[in-house]
Amino acid sequence: MPGTDRVTSRTVTVRPGRHDIDVPVEVRGNTRYGYDLRYDAFVKAVRGTVVGAHRGGVTARNDDAMPTMRLTPLADDVTEGSALRWRVTLSAPADVEISGGVLLKPVADGQELSTKDVDPAWLEANFGRSRTPRGRCPRRSRATRACGSPSPPGRRRRR
Repeated sequence: MPGTDRVTSRTVTVRPGRHDIDVPVEVRGNTRYGYDLRYDAFVKAVRGTVVGAHRGGVTARNDDAMPTMRLTPLADDVTEGSALRWRVTLSAPADVEISGGVLLKPVADGQELSTKDVDPAWLEANFGRSRTPRGRCPRRSRATRACGSPSPPGRRRRR
C-alpha cells in the first residue's frame, strides 16, 4: 500500500495458453491535494513458468489543485519593540505538507527598518551577521529575493 511498509502477497495460477493475469488494485480517492500514489506489482515464477517482465504497476495521479497559501499580518501597526506576527492559511486542506517562500522587498515609501529594529539572532540566522555599524539592513535584504535563494532569477547579487 502506498505510504506504508505493508506488502501483500499471493500465489496465482496461470492457465496453460494464457500469458496474463488480472491484479485488482483499490484506489481510494478524495478531493484533497496530495502526491501521486504508486501501486507496484512484482512477479516471481514459482514453478513451470517463465517470467518476461517481473515488475509492473499503476500510478494514481493526483488531479486535485494545490491549495493557495496566504500570509496575513495580524496587526497593521505595532509598538516599537513588539513582535510582528502573521497568520499563514491554506485555501483548502491538503494530504501533504505545503511550503512556500517569503519575498523581501525594498521599502517603496515610509521609514525602512534598521538592523537595530530586528532581533540580532534572526539577522545572524538569515544573513550571516548581526547588526551593522550604522544600523542599515544588510545589502542582501534590500533587494527583492526569495527566502533561501541568493538573488532573484536573472539578476546577479552585488556584494
